[in-house]
Amino acid sequence: MAWEMWRASRGTGRGPREALRSLPTLAFDLTVMRSHDRARSIRWGTRVGSQRDPFGAVLEALRLIYEEL
Repeated sequence: MAWEMWRASRGTGRGPREALRSLPTLAFDLTVMRSHDRARSIRWGTRVGSQRDPFGAVLEALRLIYEEL
């Protein structure tokens, strides 16, 4: 939970204490963050894992990193 609080506060540009003060929306924020992480891991697993050659896997990983920006 502490790791998720740190990531949530960092992602919203607030400090951890400010994130704790917004308790009514904290559960929703953490749920959205967890679902985004899960979707990212599924996307990485299917795209990069399906590449047969190592060079194609590297290119696909770079493409996914570019999408995240």
